Amino acid sequence: MNKAGSQGDKSMEIMHGNEQQNRRCRCCRLRTRWLLPLLLVPIVALGYVFWSISARCHCPRPCLDGWIGYRGKCYYFSEAERNWTASRDNCSDFGASLAVIDSLQDLVFLLRHKSHFDSWVGLHRQDNGAWKWAEGTEFNDLFPIKGDEKCVYLKDREVSTSRCYIERTWICTVP
Repeated sequence: MNKAGSQGDKSMEIMHGNEQQNRRCRCCRLRTRWLLPLLLVPIVALGYVFWSISARCHCPRPCLDGWIGYRGKCYYFSEAERNWTASRDNCSDFGASLAVIDSLQDLVFLLRHKSHFDSWVGLHRQDNGAWKWAEGTEFNDLFPIKGDEKCVYLKDREVSTSRCYIERTWICTVP
């Protein structure tokens, strides 16, 4: 009876052990079943947040090598000298225009960064006497212009006019 009793006890222990193991497995399956979705939800949410932020971000594009970025524009300061028309054409080759000066901050920046040479900008006088930028917009009298000629250049600390055939350095801008 001892043998039979001990075998029965062992059977009961095995059955009891299997029952505990089954409970543990069910518990593990339940954890796994809920754990995966619980982990995926924040990951998907974070992915969506990053995507929506990057879609709205209008990061400024970098300027080409040799160009200088300032207030959302890129500027090129030439070292060569050409007349106003050839300077305008050179800027156009880069998808740019001769410099358009929209603010006094832009004017101060250009006067500081141009070389010690006089530099063409995109302002010129039309036959009717009105000032117009090379890219087509009208001048808003933001700053005084010295002289009576047709084409505009930046001199030491001022904006002046000259005959358009004179060769000077020039400044291009890309908005």
